[in-house]
Amino acid sequence: MGDQMGELQDMFKKFMGQQMQTNQNLQNVVNKLEVQVGQMEVNPRHQEHAKAVHILRSGKKKLIIKLEMPMKSKKREKT
Repeated sequence: MGDQMGELQDMFKKFMGQQMQTNQNLQNVVNKLEVQVGQMEVNPRHQEHAKAVHILRSGKKKLIIKLEMPMKSKKREKT
């Protein structure tokens, strides 16, 4: 019975060590992403663009989605 408890404790310590390492790795990745998002620049044209390109077997590129946010319209003047 004592041997089984010792094995269980060793297994638990190993598992906890692996979990702590995994958590540290994930925290490092999150920190890097936060830095990258913080360094993003604003689009100077003030437009949003989203495109999806699909490459066919022939090697040709085919635009399958194109989304553009419209420019802000001018405010209407009151008469």
